[in-house]
Amino acid sequence: MTQNQRTLWIQDEVEENMPPYSHLTVDAFFIGDHSYDVPIVKVPPDIGCNKAVTIDHLAFDIWVKPHNMYSVSIIDMTNRFLRVGSVLTKDGKTVPLENEYTICYAEQVRDFATSVNITIHRLTGGCVWLGNLLILKHGLEGDIVDVVEADLVSALAAAERIRRVVPSGIKY
Repeated sequence: MTQNQRTLWIQDEVEENMPPYSHLTVDAFFIGDHSYDVPIVKVPPDIGCNKAVTIDHLAFDIWVKPHNMYSVSIIDMTNRFLRVGSVLTKDGKTVPLENEYTICYAEQVRDFATSVNITIHRLTGGCVWLGNLLILKHGLEGDIVDVVEADLVSALAAAERIRRVVPSGIKY
């Protein structure tokens, strides 16, 4: 099974386990640790929310099931996320993004289930980042909105910023 097939399989499993009230999902980019592609996945709203407008309104527990063998390899996003509204150029200048992005990431602890994220490794020129990332987009008023393929370049630029802000592995 390729990583892209695995990501689609995980997305299918998430959709199967979404309660009926969760039809108003949020589209986000999923950067899998073994994948060169960045698919758009659906993240459901939490119980009691018709639609997720903030990070607190997302049902992360549907993505991270404690007894699922893939739970560690997906993301435990309950308390690890970073909101990014600008990127740094190669000459060190800060450039604002058109939209802000929230990057949800796995804990940076090396174990049997955590791998170096090859997309982030390639994007940053060698940063060792462990596990998967989920990137959510914010609208102009700060609420969470769906990503579209045209957002990918900005979202990846925001993801590259994470290595400067969050302590991670060594660069090799």
